[in-house]
Amino acid sequence: MFPPVAPCCPVGHTEDMGSFKKSSERNFFKPLHSAECGRHVQELYVLYCCYRLGWLFSWLPAWCPTSLLHLKEAEDKMLKCITSTYNKRYVYLANGNKIWTLTFSPDLSRKTPLVLLHGFGGGVGMWALNFEELCENRTVHAFDLLGFGRSSRPHFDTDAREAENQFVESIEEWRKEMGLEKMILLGHNLGGFLAAAYSLKYPSRSKPCSAFKTRFQTKICIDV
Repeated sequence: MFPPVAPCCPVGHTEDMGSFKKSSERNFFKPLHSAECGRHVQELYVLYCCYRLGWLFSWLPAWCPTSLLHLKEAEDKMLKCITSTYNKRYVYLANGNKIWTLTFSPDLSRKTPLVLLHGFGGGVGMWALNFEELCENRTVHAFDLLGFGRSSRPHFDTDAREAENQFVESIEEWRKEMGLEKMILLGHNLGGFLAAAYSLKYPSRSKPCSAFKTRFQTKICIDV
């Protein structure tokens, strides 16, 4: 709201500017002292506040407790295109956090399993168009990183290195809980960064994904 401006002195007015300004301000602000005008100003202020906060109310409903149900429904819709059978469950970590995990072709465990790490703001659903081809010859696991999808929302350190380490350690703990000796990490966006960070810290537990045929790599680039 803008402050009221006093009217200008008329051309040719004989009264000096100082006295005219004082007189004008008294006359201009006098109505503001009335009860009716006061209520009007309050109503305008309330409307102004509602307008400014409109953006806040517009997205608040998306973060109500039912969002978990909406997330499940959205994920189910994304995975409807998959005809292969798969397992889905929470993997619980020692610190109480849980990681939402999908497993395809668990009977093909003789080969090193492939583990998919999604990108920032994503989840297991982003791999929906890739699962069936990738799980033809080996077991494939995909999980929601902590802080994303249906996994837990822990507090992350504000220091970048510490936050990175939290992600890496959660992946390592997930590996132990899944009983995997080694795994091939394939990541997209943030997932690619974390795959590299994990491999640097635990080189004996990860294998490079260069063994994939070009057809698979091209398919992933197109569908993701």
